[in-house]
Amino acid sequence: EDANAAVQAAAQDPRAVRLRAAVRTHLGDAEGALADFTEAVNLDPKDARVLLARAALYAAMGKPEKALADRNQAVKLDSNNEDAFLARASSYAQLGQADKEIADETSAIQLNSNSERALAARGRAYYKLGRYDEALKDLQKAQSLDPGDADVAGLAAGALEKVQEIVAKQRELERTPDSEFIRLPNPSAAEGRGAPEAKVLAASLP
Repeated sequence: EDANAAVQAAAQDPRAVRLRAAVRTHLGDAEGALADFTEAVNLDPKDARVLLARAALYAAMGKPEKALADRNQAVKLDSNNEDAFLARASSYAQLGQADKEIADETSAIQLNSNSERALAARGRAYYKLGRYDEALKDLQKAQSLDPGDADVAGLAAGALEKVQEIVAKQRELERTPDSEFIRLPNPSAAEGRGAPEAKVLAASLP
């Protein structure tokens, strides 16, 4: 009731419309909230905060393309807004555009190198792509910034395990002795052409 009264008292005040949109969102009235956010955008199209709020509602309603459009506009309006880049990164993640997601998360980190949210988000993105060494760096830093985040701690441990497995396999290959190889004559050598012998892994033989 207070929100409605505020809107009626200041019909052209986007702040009042945003207030009612927030109330309707809290009450689960998605369509009503969307109408209010749209009205607020029309009243003040340069307010990145309203665009981000409407984008979040679009995303919750299963409309990722519309959410991305609003977040694109928000980034254009405020290119120093860490939240805008992270919000757009989440849209790219939802749409399966990992490269663009990571680019936006990197932009957020450039704005705030100690952003636990941005580091954790990029770490998760790297992990999904199998880029475990890069994931580990981001996740460990995010963990140091927020030691109580159990999800980040668990993912960091998983990334560390993957990196250790890769390093162990590399070392095993480096230690492979020449005795595991056998040498077979090149067929051309039998014809007197003196070609070098072929070096073949024993394991590759039938």
